[in-house]
Amino acid sequence: MAVEDGLSQNMVYSIMQDKTGFIWLGTLDGLNRYDGTKFKVFKKEKTNTRSIGSNKILSLLQNIDNKIWIGTADGIYIYDPNRENFTHFTVRTAKGDKVEGIVRDLKADKKGNIWIAVQDKGIFCFTNKKELILYELQNTNIRKIEPDSRGNVWVATYGKGLLKINPDSPEIKEFLLDEKEKKISENNINVILSFNSNYLLVGTISRGVQKFDLHEEKFTPLLEKEHDGSPLFVRSMIKTDNQELWIGTEEGVFIYDFRTNDFVNLKHSHNNPYSLSDNAIHSLYQDKEGGIWVGTFFGGVSYFNRFFTQFEKYYPVTGKNSISGKSISEFCEDDKKNIWIGTEDAGLNKFSPITGKFTKSPIASGNIHSLLCDEDRLWVGTFSDGLHVMNLQTQEMRSYKNGASDYSIKDDNIYSIYKDSSGRIWIGSLTGLQYYNEQSDNFRRIQEGIIKNQVNDILEDYKGTLWFATIGNGIFSYDRFSEAWQHYLSATDMPDENTGKSIICLLQDKKNRLWIGTEGAGMGIFNRETNSFSSVITSNTGLPNDVIYKLIEDSKGYIWGSTNKGIFRLDPESMEVVIYIYAFEWIIRRSVQLQIRI
Repeated sequence: MAVEDGLSQNMVYSIMQDKTGFIWLGTLDGLNRYDGTKFKVFKKEKTNTRSIGSNKILSLLQNIDNKIWIGTADGIYIYDPNRENFTHFTVRTAKGDKVEGIVRDLKADKKGNIWIAVQDKGIFCFTNKKELILYELQNTNIRKIEPDSRGNVWVATYGKGLLKINPDSPEIKEFLLDEKEKKISENNINVILSFNSNYLLVGTISRGVQKFDLHEEKFTPLLEKEHDGSPLFVRSMIKTDNQELWIGTEEGVFIYDFRTNDFVNLKHSHNNPYSLSDNAIHSLYQDKEGGIWVGTFFGGVSYFNRFFTQFEKYYPVTGKNSISGKSISEFCEDDKKNIWIGTEDAGLNKFSPITGKFTKSPIASGNIHSLLCDEDRLWVGTFSDGLHVMNLQTQEMRSYKNGASDYSIKDDNIYSIYKDSSGRIWIGSLTGLQYYNEQSDNFRRIQEGIIKNQVNDILEDYKGTLWFATIGNGIFSYDRFSEAWQHYLSATDMPDENTGKSIICLLQDKKNRLWIGTEGAGMGIFNRETNSFSSVITSNTGLPNDVIYKLIEDSKGYIWGSTNKGIFRLDPESMEVVIYIYAFEWIIRRSVQLQIRI
């Protein structure tokens, strides 16, 4: 989200979520409150004494009485959410010192004291007794502060390294990153993170992330350089609720894995509109829902959430125009570009890409298992309610169910509907296969000796051969010209012979390769001549799961599939798999090394 979305300015210095759920964003030009749909911007108003006094917002903190403290380039302002106005913080120390100038950081300790970092002046403590104390650090370029579990407060500086304030002692201790290296440029620290009771993490300009042992009071490197040897310029760090370390740098976000001591790098990509908006990261924040907000220098704020990715999400909501079900089984597109959606819990929906709205079809059945758009007809296969055909012009519906006649459908559980190149409509059901006779308006059953299992998918290949995927009985093929049937009980190269007999889906790609998705044995390419699989892929070699429900090919030649554990995308040439699961986009290479990217 950036200026064009309502953000006041694209340089995001600070991020905070208040107790009511609003996200607050401090920028170079204004304070922003985001409610999930829109921004409200607060700026300095010359004629309003209750407005904020500076537009440069550097730090944010909500205290125990729910008021929001705002560190600006001109001191502190406090926002009262009940009155929706601002007051200038004018409390003074016993000696008359007050908070003025650039307030770099605000933090609260476990006692309820508020610590205030003021550049070139020092660290103030506004105690829980409403007293203001100054720890003077004249001419010190203060960047951030961090209270630890022992009651100390640590100060990140440019030039003086790491400083330690013990409230019970007048001494302020100094720790350089390298005692042998006294150069100011080698002791520039941007951020401190109290990771646990044993050590701090310190983010630097030229030495990446350093661990500072609180017992020995010494630095050791944690992550100093990128894979190519470039030094990390660190501006922000957070520890997420799943114990990941997110590091904001000049080259995007680095996610450090403590188990492997390795990292992945999330960066902006011009070709990917869902990547980070900018590589220069200024701030990081994890909200109550687990989402991570990334404030940048030039690209506004990016939002990363495990439960919402770049996939646009549609779900049932109260009122009109939303999808009616949660369990989606089938899609098809009619000649007017409407998308028909079959659900297993709420019947049939139509989505209009023009209006962005859903309408529910009056079809009686709530459990849809197959769809086919055929010119001005929509064929709908249901579970236990037979086959329905809707005239898309008149909305008239015809229904076909199993009956005493041999020319009725074999049973009322319809799992696949397919139109071949000759115009014939094939119907796969729980107990076999039939096709529709247009002239007599009835069905011709394929004899039980050929196919008697559930037919889950049907496909015609480039030679005109029809393929039928069954549950429990492998694959059947039918040559329409010679009328010859072939049965391939189980592909010999599948890792599990039994699950390899249950074929859920079929796909012919642009290179005429026949892909098979199974119910528990992964997927692969079926060789028609040798009755064997090549390029077999399972959960052991990159897939999220071995149950493959659907396979499709996109315009770039990638194979997309749905499984029990998310959606994946396969590059059929490199065999690289990208898994979309829990809103993460994972890259799994054939060496089964795991990386994350946005």
